[in-house]
Amino acid sequence: MLQDLILDKKANVGIIGLGYVGLPLALQIMKKGFPVIGVDINKKRVAQINQGRSFIDDVESRALKNYVQTKKLRATSDYRHLRKCDVIIICIPRPWVRLSSQIITVATPHFITIP
Repeated sequence: MLQDLILDKKANVGIIGLGYVGLPLALQIMKKGFPVIGVDINKKRVAQINQGRSFIDDVESRALKNYVQTKKLRATSDYRHLRKCDVIIICIPRPWVRLSSQIITVATPHFITIP
């Protein structure tokens, strides 16, 4: 059950969009003990993150590199990796919101609706 995975810190978290909102959020989630798969369409940004190099002033490269080296963070441009995630958070700019519904349809087989 999803709640148990979260409480046991075993849930895999996916973040779509590794910009000024998504990357700092990923760090906070990893600080809580969860692994993160980050997806971004910017392949240069993905490569930079996987090398442990931050492009955001509020995100230290040292911390980022540590999470990459310990395999708590993996960045990719391939949305299919989100199929391994228990939770997916979307952090994309407003013009991309329409595209996000297409991404979600492709990336996940089903959703849990929280009333």
